[in-house]
Amino acid sequence: MSSSTRCGQRGRNAPTLPDESEHPTLDVDRVLETLARHNVEYLLIGGVAGRLYGAERATYDVDVLAHLRDAGGRRLGYEDLVGRARATRVGAVTVRLAGLADIIESKRAADREKDRAAVPELEALLDREEL
Repeated sequence: MSSSTRCGQRGRNAPTLPDESEHPTLDVDRVLETLARHNVEYLLIGGVAGRLYGAERATYDVDVLAHLRDAGGRRLGYEDLVGRARATRVGAVTVRLAGLADIIESKRAADREKDRAAVPELEALLDREEL
């Protein structure tokens, strides 16, 4: 799958990103391959993760939560989410997606218009997943 024009969906061709003149082409495969090459431990947490769960909404960036520690050695958020994460393949790379409920919670916490608009579709996907 080439993510330079599509943000991957399981086994289906995802729609091309709209109005690429306003947004540079997002090459998800390249971003994820770079993270893997540098052995970065992370979770996908934003729109790309939503797309991999089946959301149709276009995204123009890759949101990740890296497994980092603060100056006191405490882990920053990652440990709270990794137990609910799910692994999936994107191109040649296996990635971990934050749990769909966690993605929804992060959208609510961000409380931006675009995040509020994404929540109903993500909630519908979560409802289907729980059946």
